[in-house]
Amino acid sequence: MPAIESPFSRSWPLPARGPELFGHCVLLRLDPAASVAALQDEEATRSASLISRDWFLGVTLASGGAGLYAPDGRGFLSFKFCLIGTNLPTEYEPGAVPIAPLEPLIAERPAFNFVPALPVEGLYVHTYPCMYAIVSRIHDTPEKPLAMLSPDEHLRLRQYQSRDEYNQGMFEHAKEVAEYEAKQAVMLAVPPDEAPVIPIDAEQRSHPSISSVSGSDCDSEVSDIKYLLTEDMQARLRRVRIFVEVWLDPAFHPGTPTDPAKFKEATAEVEALWEDWKERVQAAGDGPDDTPIDVGLPYDDHAVLPEDAVDSRIEKDNLARQAAPSMPESETAPESPTHWLRPTETTKVFAGPIETRQDDQKAELNGGKILHNGEDAVTAALPTEHPLRMATAGDGPESQLANTSTSVTEPSSRKTGLSGVPKRSLAFLRGSLSNLRTKAEAIRVFSKAAKGQPVASS
Repeated sequence: MPAIESPFSRSWPLPARGPELFGHCVLLRLDPAASVAALQDEEATRSASLISRDWFLGVTLASGGAGLYAPDGRGFLSFKFCLIGTNLPTEYEPGAVPIAPLEPLIAERPAFNFVPALPVEGLYVHTYPCMYAIVSRIHDTPEKPLAMLSPDEHLRLRQYQSRDEYNQGMFEHAKEVAEYEAKQAVMLAVPPDEAPVIPIDAEQRSHPSISSVSGSDCDSEVSDIKYLLTEDMQARLRRVRIFVEVWLDPAFHPGTPTDPAKFKEATAEVEALWEDWKERVQAAGDGPDDTPIDVGLPYDDHAVLPEDAVDSRIEKDNLARQAAPSMPESETAPESPTHWLRPTETTKVFAGPIETRQDDQKAELNGGKILHNGEDAVTAALPTEHPLRMATAGDGPESQLANTSTSVTEPSSRKTGLSGVPKRSLAFLRGSLSNLRTKAEAIRVFSKAAKGQPVASS
């Protein structure tokens, strides 16, 4: 009998078996070794070999959706099975549909007919509970046809299963609610001084669980800190699944199939091996690294802090500006750009030839000519009678101030015949007045900015 190891979903159905994906009656056994192989643990493998491998009969209902993939991205074949047994289910008796030649249990659920007929009579399909498993190996017998349900019967089975699963879930929920309400009634009936005291061990008192701290009733596997594992161990644990070995010929193993309830017991043993492996790994010290995350990291002098946010800085600047004491405008702005110049100092400017380094530098940069305030190299090169030069020299308050100053001292200098000295002195005075005017304008701008007033751009 040929066997297909680790079949993929793409290879199902087998080409020689027709186009139907589901509805096949198969013989299957639990594969404990494959179910713990992802743990890569010898002790778990030895314990798995001791689990009994009974023969079960089942019908493929739908894809198992196991979400387990090979390195090349192909998904492994998985099924959702409904098991078949000779007795009614113990957990949910309505969740059973007879197989012909048995009579229907209720008129709304007629018996199923497998073609060809199954080798054993008196069987029931258990719609609840169903099971999910990955196929580790398929044993095919091409010479024998598959026992299958018709497409209509397969669809009817899926509807029965969904309805029974929902009804059983609602029944279990109602049962839990009734038990909780009964416990609450008993607690309210007992006086507080007679209520039983629940002891708490020292370890639980010093290390409360996550559920007790957060107030959530989460799963113990998540809340118990001893199950924290390294990334490699967590990756192994995520790959563990229930595996089964499948025979496509239901008559390969003669005799009555095992009770479906036994399959749930066998899978519980496999899951117990998973839990045991987690505890052993944690006890061996292979848990996560307890070193604080900030140990060994370089200190960042420029770490971004909450107060570095743009909005926060703007708000702080506005508050600081509003809290700063305001100064009267009379103290921040000068009375006049020329109030520092006394008449005696103005007279001393023209007392004799004054050599200034600033004027010499201007003369060198402009071909030996001194540029007066408001002139540039182009206007300085024009004749004195040129209209552009005359307009530049005569417009504005600066030129008026310069002309006023010139009228006080320039006539005496012209009479002396000292060529060049009055012009250099006059240029120096004009430059000084321009600097004073610039400083006054700067003081005015900063004064308005300190008060929070808008400053018009020049």
